[in-house]
Amino acid sequence: MVSSLGPKHPREIARLLAPAGALVLVLPAADDLVELRAAVQREGLLIDRVAPTLARFDPWFTCAGRIRVRSAARLERRDLEDVLASTYRGARLRERERLAKIESLEVTFAADVLHLVARRRGRAPAAASAE
Repeated sequence: MVSSLGPKHPREIARLLAPAGALVLVLPAADDLVELRAAVQREGLLIDRVAPTLARFDPWFTCAGRIRVRSAARLERRDLEDVLASTYRGARLRERERLAKIESLEVTFAADVLHLVARRRGRAPAAASAE
């Protein structure tokens, strides 16, 4: 099973996954689109999503591997508009107005790819059962 860049519901994924199945999670890396975020939001915070995600999945899954995929490209305004539109930031007028002043920008595209395997089936810990 693959989950890419969307909401993650570990208990439901564990329920749906075949007993011998594996899960590949694709998370935006801390520096994904950092230049674009800095330009349109006036700050480019680096937010690590791996540790909190692994903590959420811990009752049902263990991490069997992790890689980071990264590339960068200089994008012209039209391409930047498309990238911004693919994020929640693209719905904000203020961010679109700031982007309109940018001719081109070097942008990092980065993702953390996690390979998770299911823990033995059985009752999840009580603290995690509310998930």
